[in-house]
Amino acid sequence: MSISPASRDDVWFPGNVLTRWWRTWLDRHHQVEELSELPDAELHEIAHDANVSSDDLISLAGKWPDSASLLEQRAAMLQVDLAAIPRPVVNDMTRLCALCLHKGQCSSDLMTHSDSPAWRDYCPNSEVLASQPKSGAAGK
Repeated sequence: MSISPASRDDVWFPGNVLTRWWRTWLDRHHQVEELSELPDAELHEIAHDANVSSDDLISLAGKWPDSASLLEQRAAMLQVDLAAIPRPVVNDMTRLCALCLHKGQCSSDLMTHSDSPAWRDYCPNSEVLASQPKSGAAGK
């Protein structure tokens, strides 16, 4: 079976997917290395400016760009408008989601059991999300 040159340009061509994954991984790896090589005082200053700890800053640098996408999905499912929440709170929620260890369970729950309240037991943002009023536009 021959693959035409046009299909090799397709973003979903397996070689392209692997190449993008590898480049993203390398970018994250280099960002972590760069931060780890900074003098402690400079790393602490950058972390302070980002309102996170130095350890969290390094951890966040190593995450995939969409590591907090489940927060947006959960908010949409709950009809919560993240734009209506103060920006510093959303930033903290994003950080918590990016560092969360329950992404597999959250993703599965969103796909199969979106009505289940089980997410409240493991989601670090459950209290904030549950306390927000429903927005008619968020779920549309």
